[in-house]
Amino acid sequence: MRYLAFGVWNTFFAWLAFALIWNIGESFAPLWTLVAIAHGVATTQAFWVQRRWVFKAESDPLAAQYLRFQGVFLGLLGIGMFMLEALHAQGVHPLAGQVLVMATQAASGFLLGRSFTFSAEPFRLQWLGMRIAAALRGTGVVWLAFLASLAIFYRVLARPFYASLEHVGHDFALSATGLLEGRFWLQSNGLIAGLFNPPWFTPAWCAGAAFFTDPQAGFFSPVQWLALALDPFQAIEVGTLFFAALAFWGGYLVARRLLGWQAPGALVFAILGMAHAFMPLRSAVGESGYQPLYVWPWLLLALCWPAQAGWRGKLVGPVLGVTLALTAWLHFGFAGMMVPSFLGVMLLGLVLVLTGRARFDLLLARAALGGVLAIALNGSKLYEAASLMRNFPRDFYGMPGFAALQDALVAPVMALLLPSQWTTFFGMRRLSGVQFSVLPHEWALEFGLGALAVALVAGAWVLQQRRQGIRTATAEAHLLAPAPFGALRWLLWAGVLLLLVLPPLLLWNQGAVREMLKQIPILNSAAWPMRWIVIYVPLVQWLLAWPVQQVLARLPVQQHAWWYALGAGAVIWLGQALAPNSYYLDPHIQAYDPKPVLRAHSQSLRAGAMPLERIEITPERGLARNDAMLDGASQAYCYNPLYGYRLEAFPQPGRLRPGPALALDAAGQSMIFNPACLVHPAENACQPGDGFRMDDPAQRQAAENFVARKPFAWQRPWLGQVLSWVSQGLFWLILCLLAVRLWQALLSAALPPGTGNPPPADRHMA
Repeated sequence: MRYLAFGVWNTFFAWLAFALIWNIGESFAPLWTLVAIAHGVATTQAFWVQRRWVFKAESDPLAAQYLRFQGVFLGLLGIGMFMLEALHAQGVHPLAGQVLVMATQAASGFLLGRSFTFSAEPFRLQWLGMRIAAALRGTGVVWLAFLASLAIFYRVLARPFYASLEHVGHDFALSATGLLEGRFWLQSNGLIAGLFNPPWFTPAWCAGAAFFTDPQAGFFSPVQWLALALDPFQAIEVGTLFFAALAFWGGYLVARRLLGWQAPGALVFAILGMAHAFMPLRSAVGESGYQPLYVWPWLLLALCWPAQAGWRGKLVGPVLGVTLALTAWLHFGFAGMMVPSFLGVMLLGLVLVLTGRARFDLLLARAALGGVLAIALNGSKLYEAASLMRNFPRDFYGMPGFAALQDALVAPVMALLLPSQWTTFFGMRRLSGVQFSVLPHEWALEFGLGALAVALVAGAWVLQQRRQGIRTATAEAHLLAPAPFGALRWLLWAGVLLLLVLPPLLLWNQGAVREMLKQIPILNSAAWPMRWIVIYVPLVQWLLAWPVQQVLARLPVQQHAWWYALGAGAVIWLGQALAPNSYYLDPHIQAYDPKPVLRAHSQSLRAGAMPLERIEITPERGLARNDAMLDGASQAYCYNPLYGYRLEAFPQPGRLRPGPALALDAAGQSMIFNPACLVHPAENACQPGDGFRMDDPAQRQAAENFVARKPFAWQRPWLGQVLSWVSQGLFWLILCLLAVRLWQALLSAALPPGTGNPPPADRHMA
């Protein structure tokens, strides 16, 4: 109660201090400087109050306590600066925003102050170093294998596809210009304002189009962040390295924590994840939005992490992990693959339940609660994307398929194990209903011939050992024991079977499942059923690594396991190095010219965002249609899959003509589209394809802002506005919780080993 009473006073005093300092310095000092000064005044006053009346710790040295207090609250200063700058960028007055900042700091301040500032135990950096060293002990071989694997990945699956300055993958026509447009938005608005007012729309192509509203937009992806410092091609290349590292360490933790494997076996599982060709080969043709697949091990960890004591250990942390993984998929540009990828994670999760490695109740609860929280956190994005897809469903394409069911069963096996160019030859001869060429990158899901060879040799050895009656005495025997769920076990097997048969049924053009998919909103835009093969990726990675783990567990001298694991990893990488990849390097197919984008990027470093001034209609640009933005024009004859691959759904094409973007048509509308009409035509009193009404001053200002890549006012239904508020509130809540928890964990690690954090009993609150 003492802290509550004095906490109210400290919060009120902090707000008054900021209000006074802000009124004095707003005209000549940046906001972050004023926040820092006010923070110093407020925390000094709060220290004196907490030391004397809350924790009654006046017997300890004053100077040491004060420095510790300021050090502990340094993290809260960073949170406060960032939060206030972001709220101010969204139009919140600094004095109002400071109320929210103060409330956040007050709620977290007691926990940090009670545990660290006035704790009986000092915290020092040497304890933090000791804990880090202990955590890394025994992982030297894993780190060396990771660095070697990353170097091989770069040499085999990354650098060759980005080395040419003459031609790169064909889909860079969309991804490279998209990354450049994201950079232009941030340059036009500033980093904080640009991030917290995302570019819902862009004037750069299609005479004005959806951008962040598009479900596959990756504005918040690591690749877009990299594009702030690198050119778009370098950003995508480095992005492959980032997600390859994510695949390695996520796979290693899955094998160690969930499967219970020894470190050498976990290393093989991790190398398989990094060597999987889906992400690097998709990126090679410019489809960087597929890189986030390798969030899947981290999602599986959150779903199946062993239960900890208390409800927080069982649900809060894991549910938050599920929420963040799903949010990453959505905002990293992976929305089009989220459903099959999530089903793939659930498939392996059910297998873990059936083998006694996970609890079904926790798996189900975490998936449900994490999914609901992810929907709430991303409600605004999801609502606007669903509204856009409702107006442009792109449901007019059929899906290619196999006439024979056996071909639909064989194709996924080939795609997962053999080079994509080989699987393409198989598909070319047997697929029917093909509207567009099914090229090798659509089949690029292979773990490779090296992984297949390792699994077959290890599996044959294990079978031979079992025939001789030799079985492992390790915990791996428990891995194959069924989970004791009684009748529920049969339902779990039914779920596994349903997920296993789904991709072949979608590939078989005689099945009713394809027709059902075409009746589901958003999913009915699918044109490539082979992408559903990704459901098998987590399970197949486990199946390929499992025989190797069995071999390693049976070795009489466990020290030899590392050499066997490294040898298996070398064979896996050799298979990928020898795989044919001529399609991904063919200058006649991967024919996008990167030089205009590189020149525009170089120019933006010197002069900022490139202005957009006119509408262009030039079909002769071919693959480089969207490059018109690099010349200051918005190409009406654009490359935008939302409107169809041949622009079948492009709105009102007859209204446009080449010329200034703000020129008027016969109805007094601007040539450039009012993009809000693409999403909410009724609320904005227009139809998709309409321009801004230039006789309306507010509409004219909106048009000028849109062309200048600035936020502009547009109308949305009441539900969209409510979801926007909910999304923002949950974002700040989760961000602050994570930041405070991370800071608390860092400080906890700096306490002496074996000591607790709470202060002595006589210092507890009354």
